[in-house]
Amino acid sequence: MKKQKQVAEPKNGAIMICNILMAVVCVVSVITLYLGSFWNFEASVTIDKTLIETILAAGESGTGGSIKAEGTTPEDVDFLSYIGDDFSVTFPISIKLEGKSLVNSALGKDGNEINTMLSEQVKTLVDGLSDQVDVIAESAVQLVVSDAVEMVKEEIKKSLSEDAGNTEVMSALADKGITEEDINTIADEIGESIPALLDGDTASMRALLAGGSEELDKLFAIYAEEVVNADESIPPAAKEAAIAEQKAAIQKEVLDSYDEAIQEFSDEDGNFSTESLIVSVVNSTLDEGTAEAGIGGGASTTPKMTSMDEVKTYVSDKIYATIGTDVLNQIATYMGYVGYFLLFVMATWAYLLIKIVIKLFCKNKTVSMAIPRIWGWMPHVFLVGLPMLLVKYLPVALTQVEMTAEELTMVKTFLNAISLNFSSWTWISAAGTAVLMVLSFFYRGLRKDAKAYARSK
Repeated sequence: MKKQKQVAEPKNGAIMICNILMAVVCVVSVITLYLGSFWNFEASVTIDKTLIETILAAGESGTGGSIKAEGTTPEDVDFLSYIGDDFSVTFPISIKLEGKSLVNSALGKDGNEINTMLSEQVKTLVDGLSDQVDVIAESAVQLVVSDAVEMVKEEIKKSLSEDAGNTEVMSALADKGITEEDINTIADEIGESIPALLDGDTASMRALLAGGSEELDKLFAIYAEEVVNADESIPPAAKEAAIAEQKAAIQKEVLDSYDEAIQEFSDEDGNFSTESLIVSVVNSTLDEGTAEAGIGGGASTTPKMTSMDEVKTYVSDKIYATIGTDVLNQIATYMGYVGYFLLFVMATWAYLLIKIVIKLFCKNKTVSMAIPRIWGWMPHVFLVGLPMLLVKYLPVALTQVEMTAEELTMVKTFLNAISLNFSSWTWISAAGTAVLMVLSFFYRGLRKDAKAYARSK
């Protein structure tokens, strides 16, 4: 009789250690896929002087979709001169999909997932706008100060000649005590007061306009002098008093305009802040839009908003109205499909965990880890890896498309203005797959021995 070959007992201690490690990976992967952030898409658009110049230079679209680079108009060039080289405003866009929300969409448990997502998006946009108000306001100051200087220069030009150039005008302005440095100082002083103004300190800016700036006071005085000198009806003996009176009138007009603006952009309690400014601008925009449409005699049919929360709600409602119910339902369907995929990947990890528990009571305590090894990494590859590769190589691909030098410059400028980022907690599931792959090198031999021993018995 042939003697049966003796099969060594499996190394159950090593198998248990590997099984425990795999069980921990399974639990962590399932929890993070369900409770973690399944997919984050963050984008930002940065508008700077270079981008504005590119947009203005692009002109109108020609036939066939080509761009006609016709250059900027004199008005555009004048507008650009008011924008500092360091001007930069960034508007963020963010879409976040939680694993739990996707599962709920797939199971039809919650119909508000899209509402929540859009509400968060609107909040990000409006909050981003709030953060950029001070930057926009500083550029607006440059515009206001430049306009004020232009008014003075026009008066000086009248006293010189109609053909007087800017150099002659600036020279005459310097002779009267105002230099380019003084003009920059005025803009800087007002610009430095803006953060405090947006925080509700309206008194500091008013004090600056009321005589707190020596350079601004000189500008008022020169303007008053030019206006009086241009009026031939005023006798020489009365000009000094007329200049003082004209200067006071100019200063009062500026202060009245400032007080009126503060009142217009304050809340119902008379308090001025960044929030009240945005709310007032939105209300004014709605009124203007209604007036242009000829509805209701120019008064907006939308109730006046009084807080940022109401602005966010209004924007959300407008987005819903623009998108439409059919599109929202379609988005919900796609979210459900992604939710099914997520459930499947979670199920592969749960399947391995259940097998590990069941095998505790079997002679062969090893398990096959093939299914989660195949599927565990896919969410991260599809949601993060592939999009990041697309972002990286899309600009390179676009350079291979036939286009003119102007068009290529415009495309590159737009691409540089856009920042895209993808992130996800699915990297934990992907890392779990990598752990299984490493374990498989040691586990394969243990599993072979355990299976052989179980067959011999």
